[in-house]
Amino acid sequence: MRPKIIVVILLAGLTVGVGIFLVKRPAASVPVVTPPVAPAAANEVSAAPPASMNDPVDPNPPASAPAAPIPAPVMAPSATNLASGMTPAEIAAAQHEAAVQEKINKLQELQANDDPQSLKSILDELTDPEKSVRAAAIESAIQFGSRDAIPVLKAAASNTPDSDEKKALLDAADFLALPSMLEVQAQKPPQ
Repeated sequence: MRPKIIVVILLAGLTVGVGIFLVKRPAASVPVVTPPVAPAAANEVSAAPPASMNDPVDPNPPASAPAAPIPAPVMAPSATNLASGMTPAEIAAAQHEAAVQEKINKLQELQANDDPQSLKSILDELTDPEKSVRAAAIESAIQFGSRDAIPVLKAAASNTPDSDEKKALLDAADFLALPSMLEVQAQKPPQ
């Protein structure tokens, strides 16, 4: 046989062998905790005695009370979370990122509303410490479409040291100041 064919066959066989090994390998064993069984008290009376002496007695009578649940084991804090492989700093960063994303999602929900409280909540986020939340608040103010946001956007622009953010705030205020299609059509003389 040709050497190339032999190499291909050997690689295919090796791949199949490794695949079988990985499939047959037992999963990581998880210790099963069984609740401790309290021995029955010698002077405990059965809940339902046999009707007569000739009736058989069940060798495994039902328990008189359900077993108390076993509390989950308390894990000692460690430098890394073994389940996720994350350090406490990484966990804190992930939690912070989740909180930021939650604020952004809330802003996206508020922009669809048409009430003054939603607009106030959106405009309050223009001063959030997170730049991504402030950017989402600018976009939500634009999507909300209320001209009541213009003075707040301009005030925020005058208070920010970031030139890109200042430009975004002023662009949003200018956009909201544009006339709507209905206003443009109302200004046209009838034909």
